[in-house]
Amino acid sequence: MSSSLEPGEDGSIALYIDNDLQFDSKDEHIYHEGLVLPALALASQRIQAQLNVLIIGGGDGLVARELFKSKQINKVDLVDYDPEILNYARDNFADINKSSLSDPRLSIHIEDAWNFIDKALESNPHYDLIISDLTVPDDAESARFHSIDWYAKLSSLLSPSGVLSINGVSALATPEAFWSVCNSISKGNLHVRPYHVQIPSFTAKGFGADWGFFIASKQPILSQEFETTSSLVEPRNFIKDIAQLLELFVFPKEIFAYQSKSAPAQAGSSILIHYFNSASSYTTSGNTFSSLSFNIDINSIPESDTGKNILPPSLSSALAQMNLSDDADSQLLLEDMLKLMPALQSQCPPELIEEFVQNPTSFLEGIDLQDLVAKLLKRAKELPAQLVTELELLRDKLQEWAGDHLSLMALGQRVITILTLVIIVGNVLYPDSVYGKGEHPAAGAGHHNAAAGNRGNRGNNVGRRGGYVNGAWVNGPYWNRGVNYTNRKTTIIKQAPGSSGTRTLKQPGPSKTFSKPNTSGFLPDDINTNKSSYLSILERNVEATKNRLLQNQKDILAQKEILEQELQEYKSSPDVLVNFGIHKIERTEAIRRTQLTIQKANNQIAALDKEILQTPLAIDLAKIAFANFQSLEDSGDKDSNNEPS
Repeated sequence: MSSSLEPGEDGSIALYIDNDLQFDSKDEHIYHEGLVLPALALASQRIQAQLNVLIIGGGDGLVARELFKSKQINKVDLVDYDPEILNYARDNFADINKSSLSDPRLSIHIEDAWNFIDKALESNPHYDLIISDLTVPDDAESARFHSIDWYAKLSSLLSPSGVLSINGVSALATPEAFWSVCNSISKGNLHVRPYHVQIPSFTAKGFGADWGFFIASKQPILSQEFETTSSLVEPRNFIKDIAQLLELFVFPKEIFAYQSKSAPAQAGSSILIHYFNSASSYTTSGNTFSSLSFNIDINSIPESDTGKNILPPSLSSALAQMNLSDDADSQLLLEDMLKLMPALQSQCPPELIEEFVQNPTSFLEGIDLQDLVAKLLKRAKELPAQLVTELELLRDKLQEWAGDHLSLMALGQRVITILTLVIIVGNVLYPDSVYGKGEHPAAGAGHHNAAAGNRGNRGNNVGRRGGYVNGAWVNGPYWNRGVNYTNRKTTIIKQAPGSSGTRTLKQPGPSKTFSKPNTSGFLPDDINTNKSSYLSILERNVEATKNRLLQNQKDILAQKEILEQELQEYKSSPDVLVNFGIHKIERTEAIRRTQLTIQKANNQIAALDKEILQTPLAIDLAKIAFANFQSLEDSGDKDSNNEPS
């Protein structure tokens, strides 16, 4: 982990960890007052005595600064595993945090928070106020700090009237993740109320139009408990009065629909990471609703995700009903496989499968198939039996295979169908294995990437929803009698898969031990079909492909012109914040992003030039397929002649 400090021209300072913003001193008071003051006000109102407090995270000293504004604070335990941030807090941030780490009421514990809590539970202390200022997770290991198990532990540490405050995620940008955390808190034996604030520096970095928090307690939390100004401490820069505090609990009404759809997590689950990676978009009517009037019914919470069921229930059920037997129609099986996409909208971007179907050989060059299949088979007990059988057969084929993706495709449509299934399931379970090699980017463009990425140390950028453009000869002859998956436009917000380069078409070598291939969907049904007639049809298909690529290029050029106009408007605008899509962000950030998008458009235009030049290679591919088929036919005849009688 690397950290850095960046001074601003106005004398401000921003902390970055692994290039992710932790806070900007210009507006950090919004975040820290938002995290601390509602819970402190409620605890002070309820207990009206000296408070014992636990801070989890918060090594920058800014949460402690807010706490020490209150005269009710008796003792504070702060647990943070990062000594470097604590050193920054003592030296570089001393003016900002008012030297809060030197306060004699504060005890610092440098260790893992989970271990600290386990040890605390053994000694059975009770805290009147717990402030959780932890990272937004980027893997299953860190996601345990938003699990039912974790919140049950914190509930056990709270005094009977105690209050818990939790750093969350953006409700507006990642609603499923937001409500998953909320539901996990509820299942951890706590009453919870969500609220949110708007932080300009977060919005400027693309972390969403708002930032979410949760306040929780063993007792129900009533709006009347906040309705006294005496429970807010001074001085305040952001939350000026109780009316403004209550306003933080007001959300667009449509957000609440996600509560009953978002599964809570047990420790070991990665469901929260899936929600980050696949945030839903929605429209608002302008109507609002207060979460202080929204009581979560425990029966409305979906079944908890344990991490043991590696596939989403919708996918598992669909796979169990599919006919994967040897006599199943390959074309219908492929179509059924692709119909799984509606059940996978939150786990697997349709563009991923669409690109594979359009151009399987190019797509497969970026994936270690043998490694991916091996990973899936390690979890065979958790997969439907039919799928395990197909994976074992595919594993055997891959052991015979020498890395030539064209020859793998020549094994027929059933193999392609099973590969489609492997990619669907593999992307759900091991997205890095599917996206992590070759040309396919691990992090793409588009408005949801910024939304899925979250606040630095309080949220690493976990957006992995890559964008795609048409690959080389994507509309070639693979499914000349199947479903047409080629009628989509490429837009400039989609990220090109990289340099395509010149492709070398290999013929299967004589050492391969393939059985006679099923060429259904790749060659004509009748191999005796007039070759010149078939190639004539193929040439027309290639010409159509070329025209589509040219149209894609024309569309990108048109959108690039619009972007260049927007760039000039941003550069000439006198405003600090400008409209960027549906959000307002800093003008300098809008300029930077627009320039990057224009550069991507230029890259896509150049890539399409290469693709257009490469379209004739589809003809060569068909010729090689004919030659391969005939060669294997001849080899099969010789083998049959040598068989013992």
